Amino acid sequence: MFILEGWHVPSITQSPKRLAIHGGVIAIVLLMLRGAFGISYELIGLVFLFAAMVYFGIHLYVKWRDDSGSRALARYIIASDGVGRLGGKVYPWRDYSHLMLLPDGTSGYRLHLYPSWWKLIGPPFVNAHIKGTEDEAEAIRAEIQLRINLARSKEAEAAAKARGENPRGL
Repeated sequence: MFILEGWHVPSITQSPKRLAIHGGVIAIVLLMLRGAFGISYELIGLVFLFAAMVYFGIHLYVKWRDDSGSRALARYIIASDGVGRLGGKVYPWRDYSHLMLLPDGTSGYRLHLYPSWWKLIGPPFVNAHIKGTEDEAEAIRAEIQLRINLARSKEAEAAAKARGENPRGL
């Protein structure tokens, strides 16, 4: 359909230094909780282990979705069946839940696409720049949202049929 330019989403841990800082902050907070509330070292260890597992789980997922893991200029292809990076894998529309159109100063708008489970807790997986008027940017946003909604409704309809339900109530 069309191509947008933007930036790769940076991975959560770009360096061992950043990982050490994040781990250190978590450890300090947990030790402060021990001092303030008398939490046991066993509970601190479990919470730290759980936080590390979540941290690395998100990191691995972001790395899996991001071809290079770099913060370099990216070209996103908006195709009829999904969105992806030029020359890379195209992810189907059903994998996305929503998108946001944000003003980008005076030079245009920023289009953010979020995968289904990610919601608003992390960076968008597509961060593209749209040059043009508000009406042009809104038309692109509306078209992409329509494709996401159609793909997700078809998926829900197929799941209902598989369960033996009549999805349209006929």
